[in-house]
Amino acid sequence: MLDRSGKPCDAHSLVTFLVGPDPNPMKFLIHKEVVCHHSEVLAAAFNSSFQEGQTQTYRIEDTTERAFKLFTQWLYSRRLMLQQPFVSDATGYEKNDQEDQEDHEDQEQFMIELDEDMSLVELWVLADKFGMPLLQNDVLDSIHLILEDPEGQLPVQTFPYIFENTTPGSLLREYTISMCVRYMEPEALNQFDENFPRDLLFGMSLKYMELKEVVDVSKDGNEDKNSNALVVSDFYAK
Repeated sequence: MLDRSGKPCDAHSLVTFLVGPDPNPMKFLIHKEVVCHHSEVLAAAFNSSFQEGQTQTYRIEDTTERAFKLFTQWLYSRRLMLQQPFVSDATGYEKNDQEDQEDHEDQEQFMIELDEDMSLVELWVLADKFGMPLLQNDVLDSIHLILEDPEGQLPVQTFPYIFENTTPGSLLREYTISMCVRYMEPEALNQFDENFPRDLLFGMSLKYMELKEVVDVSKDGNEDKNSNALVVSDFYAK
């Protein structure tokens, strides 16, 4: 297998990732060829004369075990196997028809969904750090599919993390802003106001102003309801 720069990788060597803060980071062993194939950033690190290259160990303190488990899963399968129910698409996910409305109202199910929502945004940030646009886009597709499920909810608990761990102009930020403008009910802002960072509110205000300027009006004066449709591919990383 070749890395993303076209150089051959050792098919049998393993590299170590230490995930989380000291004193007890979680240890992950992954085939070096798989890592190098998907990330030029990691390929450069493990083939350098710096500490990562000498020890074949990479420390990551600013992510979580749950996100890195999804990261490892994707490296080997190019799929994200999630627990939340949503309609299957090209990424291979399938809706879990065995779950009913009572499951969604159950506190345990809510915590599972919250944990998964958080792991997805953490994974997007990690993929951005490692220069992995394909993974970023798969994560965004997953977030969008969950949101568009008939029982999907706006993942407001993820908003503080997103805006604390991305910079202005980030595609995840831009998607989140557009998602709120497109799907959020007015009462959500009152109910979850602590989850809306200043930059998110400012971005939403600008987006509302843009939509007001570009809204399509037909000859009979009716607005085009599709003019503010959210197209997830508009926020794909390149």
